[in-house]
Amino acid sequence: MEAEKKGEETTTSNYREGVSVRTSQKTTREGSPHTHFVGLHEAIVSEQTRKSLKRMMELPILKKEKEHMRSEKTMETIRRISEKSKIPVDEFYWLNEEESALGLGYYEQRQVLNYVCEEIQQELSEKYKTKDAVFSVFLGAQLTGRLLPVARLVEQVFGEGSFRILGNMTLEKENTALILDTLKKMRSKNKNG
Repeated sequence: MEAEKKGEETTTSNYREGVSVRTSQKTTREGSPHTHFVGLHEAIVSEQTRKSLKRMMELPILKKEKEHMRSEKTMETIRRISEKSKIPVDEFYWLNEEESALGLGYYEQRQVLNYVCEEIQQELSEKYKTKDAVFSVFLGAQLTGRLLPVARLVEQVFGEGSFRILGNMTLEKENTALILDTLKKMRSKNKNG
């Protein structure tokens, strides 16, 4: 949090939220506000939500809900919605009575995060036995705000400047596709270079 005192009045604003970083109040006042790591922030939160929902559905108290979601009628409706929306079936976690499916958000951003985690795990398989072990480093950064461990991993595997590229990922599909393409090129260059 940033606090700024002007005379008798103090204004506060969030400077950091999870891995997201915002400009200072001064920079915002000067007309140059911007945010970094918004796409990564949402990808981490959404991916953890996916993992948590999957575990929650195994709780005995949610037995009826699990049966509902695994019924043939529900699965057929979700498959139909999936085909129409071009969103994979496993992205939907609930189908209500009006046959409106609820799905996880930030699919494209999570694809980038998962790609990054997979590449780090493959490159550093001695230290990280699973992709989830790599993801836990990202989740730790989200919970603590400490970006350096993630930055080091990304730069080690993807090359210099790659963490900054990842930080420029927004919530727009076109931007996210460009970030993924850029990271793939950086990874290839770093692998072969």
